Amino acid sequence: MPHRSQVQFKAAERAARQAQNGERTAADTVPPVARTTPTAAPEATPLPPSFDGRRTEPNAALAPNTPVAIVAIDKRAEVVTLRNVSTATVNLDGRTMCSMRGAQVHPGIGGTPAPDETRDVPRTGGGNIWTDSASDPSALYDAEVRLIAYWLD
Repeated sequence: MPHRSQVQFKAAERAARQAQNGERTAADTVPPVARTTPTAAPEATPLPPSFDGRRTEPNAALAPNTPVAIVAIDKRAEVVTLRNVSTATVNLDGRTMCSMRGAQVHPGIGGTPAPDETRDVPRTGGGNIWTDSASDPSALYDAEVRLIAYWLD
């Protein structure tokens, strides 16, 4: 029994000969494939408000990580790196970023990064926020205190 690729090659060769001779082939009678216009991905459904003053850790699996994602945390330098992963400019004013281990808030979240812009947010004020020597996940909440991003450390 011939290999499938041999059968396909023979069929293509036959169709090419028929086309040279002006004969109609099965490919000529196949209706064209309908093309659809691409659409933007649907926006993630916002979560309900869940920030409770850092008393309980949010479910990391529920974080949509959009329109902003936490892409890095330099715990020693106390700098959080955020990226706008949406297609529009995002206003970060009123966002709350916090350490889950120590339950401290990382102040200074704000500004308006453009689409795909990455922004470093250094800690403002005194005292350390991030635990350097142990796991210290973090959560970012929007102005309506809904979880929007989570960093597993």
